Amino acid sequence: MTTHAPGTAAPSTAGPVVLPGTPVVPGVAWGPVVRPSGTVLLPSDDGAVVAEEERAGEKERFAAAAGVVADRLAERAGAATGVSAEVLATTAGLARDRGLLSSVEQRIDAGAPAAVATVQAAQQFVDLFTSLGGLMAERVTDVRDVRD
Repeated sequence: MTTHAPGTAAPSTAGPVVLPGTPVVPGVAWGPVVRPSGTVLLPSDDGAVVAEEERAGEKERFAAAAGVVADRLAERAGAATGVSAEVLATTAGLARDRGLLSSVEQRIDAGAPAAVATVQAAQQFVDLFTSLGGLMAERVTDVRDVRD
């Protein structure tokens, strides 16, 4: 069975397509694939500064968004089983991680918009986890998922 998302082109090759990436768990699997129609467009740091009197509101907006992300991941973990449930629960925990949240809040306190602060803080953790290697490097994909 070959399908593709509405509004996207069908794969151009007739044979198997190898998609490189970071696996969530070791092994081989077979099943349907859902390929998102596009990439996430991250906000750029254009130098915009949130006015000091608006920063508390910006932090509240970020906290609400982070809570929604964590809650949705936890809900999906509750509906899943096995390794999938474990991965989703771990990712939900990452969305609630005090270190990550604190890093975003510090950037907002310095004047960064919430979206830019989130991208910057996530990149800080991506760089750290990548440099540590091993199991920590495996969390890089989860950090990016939470960021996006």
